[in-house]
Amino acid sequence: MANPVLVRYVLISRNSFLTAIAERWGSSDPKAAMAWAGTLSEPERTLAIPGVIGAWAEHDPLAAGAFVTTLPQDDTQKQAALSVISNWANQDPQQAAAWVLRFPEGETREQGLREVVSGWTRLDSEAARIWVQQLPAGETRDAALKDYVESIAYWAPNSAAGTVDLIAEPAKREEAAAITLRSWAEMDLTSARNWIAGLAMPAEMKARLQSTLPSN
Repeated sequence: MANPVLVRYVLISRNSFLTAIAERWGSSDPKAAMAWAGTLSEPERTLAIPGVIGAWAEHDPLAAGAFVTTLPQDDTQKQAALSVISNWANQDPQQAAAWVLRFPEGETREQGLREVVSGWTRLDSEAARIWVQQLPAGETRDAALKDYVESIAYWAPNSAAGTVDLIAEPAKREEAAAITLRSWAEMDLTSARNWIAGLAMPAEMKARLQSTLPSN
């Protein structure tokens, strides 16, 4: 009987090797690398394709993104799309955001927005704020507003606080408020208390948030 620890080690080593090949080849000749990835077994292909796409996106995210849209709509496409977005968001977040919004509502779009908003906030938090606030009302806008709050609350809770009011969906609004409140309370407990006391939200939601504050 095979030693399970040895088998696991061999699998991990093989997976790491495949990923390294995918990333190296994807940087130099992504189309050839994708042709190679297509010859692999399904589990190996699932590892290799996002690696190739991620490396491709580092120098040509537009082409990498266009290729991703030709892949079957499965978990491999989702992982490849996120590889593109994580690179693109650090280069041109506005274009990356426009590309993400082409995806239908769902996990890929939601995770992609989180990557874009996080990267954009690091580069230019004001531009990110303007973009999320200009999105049409609905689920996508609420998710993006919440992502923005999560990105800035730890260092600028007062700025995050102004965005919490714009989130329409109650659960997302409460989550965003909790993140902001926790960060603000660590910096300035009095201001955090005053903010949550004046926040326009249902009494029971406000009470839950206030109960998380230190007593003194």
